[in-house]
Amino acid sequence: MTDSVPTSCSFDETPLLHLRTVTDFVEAIPYLLGFHPTESLVVVMLHGPNDRIGVTLRYDLPEICGAPAMARDVAAHASLHGADRAVVVVFAEHRPRADEVAEWPLVGQVSAALHQVGVSVADSLYVSGGSWRSYLCNDPVCCPSEGRPLPAPGTLSDLAVAAADAGLVALPDRDALQARLEPAEGSARASMERALAAAEAAFVRAAASGGIPAWRAAMQARIERALTCTLAADDGRGLSALTDEEAAEILVALSDVAVRDTWWLRAEDGGSSDALALWSGLVQRAVPPYDAAPLFLLGWTAWRHGDGALARMAAERALSSDPDYQAASLLLDAMDLSVDPRCLPSLAASMRDESTTEGHER
Repeated sequence: MTDSVPTSCSFDETPLLHLRTVTDFVEAIPYLLGFHPTESLVVVMLHGPNDRIGVTLRYDLPEICGAPAMARDVAAHASLHGADRAVVVVFAEHRPRADEVAEWPLVGQVSAALHQVGVSVADSLYVSGGSWRSYLCNDPVCCPSEGRPLPAPGTLSDLAVAAADAGLVALPDRDALQARLEPAEGSARASMERALAAAEAAFVRAAASGGIPAWRAAMQARIERALTCTLAADDGRGLSALTDEEAAEILVALSDVAVRDTWWLRAEDGGSSDALALWSGLVQRAVPPYDAAPLFLLGWTAWRHGDGALARMAAERALSSDPDYQAASLLLDAMDLSVDPRCLPSLAASMRDESTTEGHER
């Protein structure tokens, strides 16, 4: 499993976090990923003389035979994104002896692959048991054999406070992130299935009477009200005020490409962060295949905001619900090609430009 998290594109942006020490750097990684990594290799790309953080990659730790392929993939990403330097970090439960850390081949293979594409390794670290060690430093004064301690879980360190102020969160693990996409089950699912059947029937009646334009307008207004309600709650729980019937109407509406695309382009116009809680809440109440649209919108929104892990999970879940959902395939293709979303022009602006050009041509 691989997660790619773009954290910046324009390197003259005001930084969200100032990382002054190696301990700060290690402590910041869960906030870059959105969750605390376990049994993972994390590679953080650095740019420019001030080492601005770019793309952060996370991989499940491989078997020994898989290390060369992982090293090549890391190097390809680093080259594609124009990184100047990189920090390689291993997160593992096993607390090794110092000689075990030094002998493990994975970090050496990744470092060698990075050097081959002109990316120097600023540091290589092993994080385990609440402390970190450096592969590159043998000075017992700054890098003692027992490692440097990290703040205890739940400690309100300066870095944790700064991350919270910046709106960054770090869930306990990747499974906790995955849980945000779990669909309704049991009685909640049965109730939603009944509500969806009624919403589908209303759509069919509108189509049969030629009332689709009016139905779309009504559904757009319904989604606007749901968004307003969610924002007013300030914590995403405003969505729980929607009845199953109202949530079902929105889910059926989002299965209409015209309605979905309105919100897709709205995300491209800069309103995406506001809708994250709405899409996330709808995903948790949806029943397949009606979860595909909110999963895609959640994934696209997350990707645009640098949350590659959530974006990939959402896109993959959308395709699992509906294998022919082309928008989700497009999102996965963009991530597989390492497209940096913060460098991608707004699709909405591009479509307006194309429309204007066509108008002039006419």
